[in-house]
Amino acid sequence: MNGLILLVNILLFFMLLHLFITKNWNGLLLFSIALFLMYGTGHGKP
Repeated sequence: MNGLILLVNILLFFMLLHLFITKNWNGLLLFSIALFLMYGTGHGKP
């Protein structure tokens, strides 16, 4: 399971790089909001 999580995080990092390189600022904003909702809300923490 940890390998799958690592793979997904690597793919998300490459997507972030792609959005920076292409200067897609609207996509970068939406991507940042999605990352915050996925990792920043504390879901699953005790």
